[in-house]
Amino acid sequence: MDITRWHQVNALFDAVVDYPPAEQQARLAAAGAEPEVRAQVEALLTADREAPSFVDEGIADLPLGSWTCGYSGRPLG
Repeated sequence: MDITRWHQVNALFDAVVDYPPAEQQARLAAAGAEPEVRAQVEALLTADREAPSFVDEGIADLPLGSWTCGYSGRPLG
């Protein structure tokens, strides 16, 4: 994907991501984007919906140690 196409995908994704899925689809259709751009945006929207959210789960619900970076107590740099 070239940079121009990526900018189109990114702009359209940003324009619809905060809406419910049904409204996302309506807005994508209304945007009249090229099929390849729309397909990329739909793939990103699906990934966004399926990704676990730190805010939804909260760190207290994660297994102990799963959120450490492995560098605790070690100097960086």
